[in-house]
Amino acid sequence: MTDQHALEGQVAGDEHRRCDRQVVTVRWVAKITGDKGQELCLIRNISAGGVMANVYSAHAVGEHIALEIRSGQRLEGEIVWARDGCIGVHFGNLVNVDDMLKSSSVDNRGLRTRAPRIEVYGQAHIQVGNRICSVDLCDLSQGGVKVTLPEPIESGKEVVVSISGLEDRKSLIRWQKDGRAGLSFIRPISFDLLVEWLSAQLNADGLADEAL
Repeated sequence: MTDQHALEGQVAGDEHRRCDRQVVTVRWVAKITGDKGQELCLIRNISAGGVMANVYSAHAVGEHIALEIRSGQRLEGEIVWARDGCIGVHFGNLVNVDDMLKSSSVDNRGLRTRAPRIEVYGQAHIQVGNRICSVDLCDLSQGGVKVTLPEPIESGKEVVVSISGLEDRKSLIRWQKDGRAGLSFIRPISFDLLVEWLSAQLNADGLADEAL
């Protein structure tokens, strides 16, 4: 390697390290997909090269994960340390933190981005007036839920959603297509409560797997 090439490589490496050291404090709810499936985490800071996040189940160093921060924002990386309910994640590729900060609430179409949704399985009940129907859960977030519907319900209609382990929530039917419907909660679920509920489901699934 010539001296010029060596100098260029050193400059590029120095620039990479400078970018990686610029840490921004945030408080972003994210979906983490890893060896055990999907769960929520809370990102506490981010740099071009990685994040630090609070997690609510055990993760191992070396585990490859994907983070979904808002709709369409997906980052992949490897856990490089884990302790006291926190993990450090190193990205495979550098990210533009400024762009992520700008798009954390509005996407590139100018639309408000939605909270990360976790795939869930089980049944719930929807009350429409005096009528109650059983539905299958598809996914859940702080702001709403996607379900399968046995029959159409008038869009925009206010309903009450009952999910075992959570308080009943007044909701609005936002959309319906191919037997599925998206409902938005009038009062969102708190992050702590949703994490507690998801952790209970994860533990129940783990116990069921051990019993098989």
